[in-house]
Amino acid sequence: MDPQANPALNNEAMRNLRAAWPVFQQAEMAESWAGVIDVTPDSNPVIGPVDAIPGLTLATGFSGHGFGTSPAAGQLAADLVTNHPPVVDPAPYRFARLL
Repeated sequence: MDPQANPALNNEAMRNLRAAWPVFQQAEMAESWAGVIDVTPDSNPVIGPVDAIPGLTLATGFSGHGFGTSPAAGQLAADLVTNHPPVVDPAPYRFARLL
């Protein structure tokens, strides 16, 4: 859970930055780090029940977008848990799509 930073990826990002904005030609990286994010194979979150485990509802796999989508995701999860009709179609977020 503590991956090493990828210097090749960081160097490519710096090259792209310099190519897009020449003002950064002299910029240098002072340090780098890496981390893990929760992401699904299709990069869409899972919001909904897990059929194999009755009572379990997931809201995960936001790949770093959870802050922006949390109000809507939370509402969808709450609607599903309480059996309220959801405002959006939950099908694209079902766990079973990943099986």
